[in-house]
Amino acid sequence: MTHPADSIAWKEFDNTHPSFAKDPRSIRLELSTDGFNPYGNMNNAYSIWPVILVPYNLPPWKCLKDPFFLLSMIIPGPKCIGNDMDIFFRPLIDELKEFFDTGFETYDAAVGEKFMLRAALLWTISDFPAYAYLSWWSTKGYKACPVCLDDTTSVYLRNGLKCCYMGHRRFLPADHKWRRERKSFDGKSDLRQPIRTLSGEEILEQLQEFYQMVFDELDAQEKNIVVILCKLEKIFPPNFVDVMVHLPAEAKLAGPAQYWWMFPFERKMGQYKGYVHNRAQPEGCIVERYLDDECLTFISRYLHNVPTIFNEPERNTERFEAAGKLSIFSGMARPFGAATFCCLSESELMKIHLFILKNCEEIDDYIRMYKELLQQQNVSNVEQMHDLEFPKWFEDRVTYMHTQGRCCDELLTLAKGLDFRAIKYPGCNVNGFRFHTKTHEVDRKTQNSGIMVKGEHADVEINFYGAITDILEVEYSFSQSQVVLFKCDW
Repeated sequence: MTHPADSIAWKEFDNTHPSFAKDPRSIRLELSTDGFNPYGNMNNAYSIWPVILVPYNLPPWKCLKDPFFLLSMIIPGPKCIGNDMDIFFRPLIDELKEFFDTGFETYDAAVGEKFMLRAALLWTISDFPAYAYLSWWSTKGYKACPVCLDDTTSVYLRNGLKCCYMGHRRFLPADHKWRRERKSFDGKSDLRQPIRTLSGEEILEQLQEFYQMVFDELDAQEKNIVVILCKLEKIFPPNFVDVMVHLPAEAKLAGPAQYWWMFPFERKMGQYKGYVHNRAQPEGCIVERYLDDECLTFISRYLHNVPTIFNEPERNTERFEAAGKLSIFSGMARPFGAATFCCLSESELMKIHLFILKNCEEIDDYIRMYKELLQQQNVSNVEQMHDLEFPKWFEDRVTYMHTQGRCCDELLTLAKGLDFRAIKYPGCNVNGFRFHTKTHEVDRKTQNSGIMVKGEHADVEINFYGAITDILEVEYSFSQSQVVLFKCDW
């Protein structure tokens, strides 16, 4: 699952509205809002609520990027209007309904014709307090969970003057040992059945105006989060635990978490706060600056020979042309960081050289040829013998072909083998992605050493997962061609 298009809600919406789904130009939208103080001074009580629309008809690397945040309206301050927010939403909802039912006439420059562009609002993104204003479900008190409803397990802390939400053991398997354990929890055993997730029709009957997709059964991720929350109940005081047990189910509905969490919108609110320079009219400052940004964004898309945010290379993009005719020498890997020199052992040289030969497309015919030769000789273990003798056989054959002018210099370079000297780096950029070694990121909060490689085992395709321990740059000294390799713990 890499995009919201892989989620249950997206697929269910397409099945329910096939006429909308068959046109790839139809737009899927999400809506987000939150209140913030534009002055940055908590002594001044002022609350502005920007309402942002974001299209999801974009590839993963463009979703939730700054140019695609659409400020549809601003609910002005100075006070938070609370449940009266629907009064301000009414015009926007009317336009969205018209956008979905009939659409608006739009010109398609790719095919040179007009069409009716339609859009649909799939879901909303907000923090828990704003969720109450958008859905009219109270996220405070004894029944704050919008999924558990009346079955929410909550306890009021008299000294803390707040409600905490416990009772996660009911979601564990019926025979789990923690269900009967008392001392580590609240002094009681919990043998209750898990909450039955309501269908969309049942929620509509209770809330009437609240539309919800049909919930699926809980999977292994939900079992894991239940165990984690039960561990938190054993360790932390009650006021630490919040309503979190349904997060995996929401991920199944809406797709990967990075497409529906509040972090990018919180950053956007901070950007809007920086727009305010006139304390008497904060809303006007935000709107005026947003329109300036929209105009600059529109103009930037037509300036192809001028550096803009749309044509400048990404941070991890390689900025050099690949050199070499062979695929193994034309990789777009760029190691970086402090380089350290090392010497490879004889066994390491053989393993690395054989690995490079097996992963060079131009050598496939030679590998196949030598295997057939071993089979004709009735060798018992063809694969083992091939790994031992192929590099030498390949070197002799290519050297002979090169003397006759039947192969290029790069193929001869590959056949001659590696230099025993290599260079180690702490990081490397490959295809727009940044990788670090495990030792380089020990004290870092971000982890970029994980890697996944598709491979085969016993003639079955599987995914191999590992962590990078070394990033090596080896050289074929005959023509000074370099190859970058990752050494991993699998």
